[in-house]
Amino acid sequence: MGEMLRDLPNPTVLPGKCAPRFWADLIVYNPLRKERNFLPDNPPHFNPQLHVPYEPKHKHVLDVIAEKSCYVKNEIISVDRSYRIAAICQSCRMHFTIQIEFTKPVEFNAEVITCPNRGGRDQYRHNLLHHFRYESKKSSPVDISRYEKRSRKRWVDKRVFSCSSTNCPILVTVTTQPAMMGPDLIDLLLSEGNREARVKEAARINPDEIPVDAAPQTPYQVLETLCTYIKNHKGGDQRSIFAENKRYLCNVGECDEIMRLAHFTKSLDPGTNAWIPASPAELGDVKSQARQDLCGLLEEVTILMDDERRRGDPPPKSVRVRQKTERAELGAKWLLGFHKYDTTHGWFDLTAPEHPHYAGLGAVGDMSDTLIKWAYERQRACDPLNAPYYFECFESIAKGRKSESLQYEVVRLRSEGQFSASDLESSYKSLGVDPVLSDDDLIVGVFKSRLADAPLQEGPMREDMRIIGTARRSEKILSFAKFAVGDVAQAYKWLRVLESSEDQYILAAYKVRIEDNPNDEIAARNALKLIAENRQSNVLYGFLEGNLYETPLEIGAAYSRLGIDDYSLSDDLIVHVFELRKQDDPSQTRDLRAALRSIGQDRNSVRIQSYLETGNADGIAKGSVEWPVGLENIGNTCYLNSLLQFYFTVKPLREMILNIDQFQEEEINDEVVERKRVGEPYNIPGIFLLKMKKRRSDEWPMTKKIFPHSRISLRDIDMNESQATSGAVASKASPTYGPPTPPPDMPDRPPPVPPRPTKQAPKPDTNLMFGRQQDVTECIGNVMFQVEAAIKPESVDENGEQMDLVKKLFYGRTKQTLSFPNSAETRTKEELFSHLLVDVAEGDRDIYSALDSSFDIEQVDLEGREAKRFLSISHLPPILQIQVQRVQYDRARASAYKSNSHLKFPDTIYLDRYMETDEPDLKAKREESWIWKERLKALEQRLAELTKTPAGIRVPKALEYTHHWLSELKSDVDEIEVQPALLRELEQRAVSMRQESESIETRIQELQSRIDQQFTGSCKQGYRIHSVFIHRGSASFGHYWIYIYDFQRKLFRKYNDGYVTEVADPQEVFIHGDINPPTPYFLVFVREDQSLNIMEAVQRQMVATT
Repeated sequence: MGEMLRDLPNPTVLPGKCAPRFWADLIVYNPLRKERNFLPDNPPHFNPQLHVPYEPKHKHVLDVIAEKSCYVKNEIISVDRSYRIAAICQSCRMHFTIQIEFTKPVEFNAEVITCPNRGGRDQYRHNLLHHFRYESKKSSPVDISRYEKRSRKRWVDKRVFSCSSTNCPILVTVTTQPAMMGPDLIDLLLSEGNREARVKEAARINPDEIPVDAAPQTPYQVLETLCTYIKNHKGGDQRSIFAENKRYLCNVGECDEIMRLAHFTKSLDPGTNAWIPASPAELGDVKSQARQDLCGLLEEVTILMDDERRRGDPPPKSVRVRQKTERAELGAKWLLGFHKYDTTHGWFDLTAPEHPHYAGLGAVGDMSDTLIKWAYERQRACDPLNAPYYFECFESIAKGRKSESLQYEVVRLRSEGQFSASDLESSYKSLGVDPVLSDDDLIVGVFKSRLADAPLQEGPMREDMRIIGTARRSEKILSFAKFAVGDVAQAYKWLRVLESSEDQYILAAYKVRIEDNPNDEIAARNALKLIAENRQSNVLYGFLEGNLYETPLEIGAAYSRLGIDDYSLSDDLIVHVFELRKQDDPSQTRDLRAALRSIGQDRNSVRIQSYLETGNADGIAKGSVEWPVGLENIGNTCYLNSLLQFYFTVKPLREMILNIDQFQEEEINDEVVERKRVGEPYNIPGIFLLKMKKRRSDEWPMTKKIFPHSRISLRDIDMNESQATSGAVASKASPTYGPPTPPPDMPDRPPPVPPRPTKQAPKPDTNLMFGRQQDVTECIGNVMFQVEAAIKPESVDENGEQMDLVKKLFYGRTKQTLSFPNSAETRTKEELFSHLLVDVAEGDRDIYSALDSSFDIEQVDLEGREAKRFLSISHLPPILQIQVQRVQYDRARASAYKSNSHLKFPDTIYLDRYMETDEPDLKAKREESWIWKERLKALEQRLAELTKTPAGIRVPKALEYTHHWLSELKSDVDEIEVQPALLRELEQRAVSMRQESESIETRIQELQSRIDQQFTGSCKQGYRIHSVFIHRGSASFGHYWIYIYDFQRKLFRKYNDGYVTEVADPQEVFIHGDINPPTPYFLVFVREDQSLNIMEAVQRQMVATT
């Protein structure tokens, strides 16, 4: 921090404000306010219980006084020059001078880098905006105690600000002065009584020219006369103004003060009653006081003239006096470097009050998330003592904005130990100590006393001590805060996981925690140990033992620890003894497991080793004929594991693979491949075969790793590239064999800790090893591709396409029909498909509406002719695969993202509506539904016009906001004259559009209901759900598993790598309600009447048929 502040004159540790906040505070600045002031003072810490919002009574609207200013808008800023903006408020007529100068850094001849800037040689040279801090020692504020409100003496208030950036030398001086024409002077000039008295006095002094009954001058005429005098004087007119002429007497008369303000002097000649102008030399010097005062006074008079014009006083033909003024905000934004700062996208409610937390960060409400984050970091660096409050502001803004990126950052900062002011207050209250009156020794003493009374609360109390010690910068308190997890509830909380989290998820959280904070490894291990003991989790125990176990127990000590004297006991009995000992004293589980592990290693017992890994005490029985086995994740292979589990349940495919010798080509060579119209050969079927054949001899529910010498040629294809070419229905020219590419497989990581990139091992020059995550579409394609390449064709169709078991099981045919208006011509084309494609990019939908997108009629352009096109299914396969397109591409952000929209699907779907048919009734229903959908589409488009705007609000609401905002404008301040007819029109439009949108919504519901019910009775082509591929995570990481329905036993199982469990509630498969829900991305349905014949979920007797 000292490094950051070293170049400031008289550096102080104080917060600041970003340039947009600086300007927002400047335009409500009132130097005479006795309480905390917006511009120079730091905003108070927001307390919702004590907060009384202060709304400024007046917001300045500043016009530039061009002659007194020195800058050129849009000119490149030079540090060798100074700049000045002179301005006047067109409402209160307060004068502002904003002086901008640049001073060199005072230390080491540091390089001058003005803000805003991006990048640089050190971390302090990345400043997105100026960050101004008040320099009290250089400032000269007005002494309010000496100021008398009715005094005609003008005060001067001077405030100086500097940028907190190390290398930015800017100094901004804001000087304010009250109006030259005070309330008393204006009253003397313009009040009705004074104007009447003035004209009577004028008639007395000059009766020859002014009749006794002459009407008084209007306020506008008085000001117009003054304006003429000042303009002429400023322009160099050296003529005197005689005090007894008609115009002067009727308009100015006794108001000598205004003439002195205009730098006229009374003639010293007793015989000449006249006002003498200033000398030409004085008026010719633009920096002279006379010239400066005349400029300011002229601005004030013209402002008053326009005020009178708005009141209806001026002559009928008068026009606005101040027609070519420029708002000071434009020049200030340029000179202060925030004319193009990043703002929020979408709707920003200008009518809603800004939350005080924005001011706490020195920010404004329309700043982008990136700038909010930068403002927080800047404020925390400048004022570290108040860092908890700034974090509270940042956290509150992130929550209020519902910003994913800011909330992500909040989580990251909390994982690094940041805490809020509320956390600090809560910590003091939890320990029962006063934050002001308690010293470090007292706090430590209270902690020790409370810890002795409530040892189970050790974890929370130590966290309170950490927060307090950090806030007070007390090494003594921090030394007592070293965290020690006391119970399992604290362990879950400390690892930031739920008690319902799966073991693998908890392990991922543990790894992320120690990666972020290596110093927490001891505490993390303790937390994991408590959870393992509480759950009696073999997975967690296995991890701890694999990472923490030092030296195996001596074999005699191991038997003794279990209380076994007979070393010849069977493995099953030893496991049984272990379980009895564990039940007697669960707290000794870890030591007991160490003993059992030593015995297993000494015996080389697969039975004991498997028990330690899986916790399966039933041994072979549970994993034999009644239950499927899992597949071990050997390095980002959870998707492939799911895929192989699915393929294994397809009975004809499984039997063919197990008897591959009967089906395979005698030799696979280039000639065969060319004849088969397939690509280069791969070795995947061998791996597939090895995986399944291994089940014959594998007695345990978890398989071993694939043989290390197996070399697999899988190309590393980008997932987004492969998905970009997917269509609604795959064609035979480019067949796809399964699900779309999911995001890369990474271990589950607990929200809300951000994902971290995994380290990439160097790629070998030849084929990739199997443990590397591959493009999944490529993987599925290769599996089926190689199977087809390896087996003999049963036949060849008219297009030369090989017909085989894969085609019979997974491939159907679609029929594309094209018809032309005013023509009897119809064209049809049939194509093979291996899966149907549905899209969820637009939000939640059901399976039928998603499929309709591919099969509904649509207008197309063909060879310059309009045509109607629709698809139907001419042949359905026994196994119907549906791909859910979830990975989408955000063009605005130039990045991929995953859609988590819900796809609703039942356990049985009926595809009659999509079939090619000659049934008149079904065709009529289909055509009628198309008509309804066209109407629905038109209604939805109109509703979108009424409801969807770039601002994110409905059009009627936008009209209401506009009506409210315009009705609040003050024409005398904002210079916008709002016609009453416009307000009436806005109000009427808002009502009519709201009524229209409500009517459309009702009609949409009616039409949607008709469409949903249209095919209720068409139930001949029924397909039952069989497999649901699931992904949980984002487009860049996550975890995969599969649900498979067992038609023989009528239950769902969840296959999660090495673990296969029964699904107690089937709704788990269909409904996923979560913040970051697991989502289906590939569905497999099986024809109802064939499900028992072609699907078999459990088969452990892998005997090849002859």
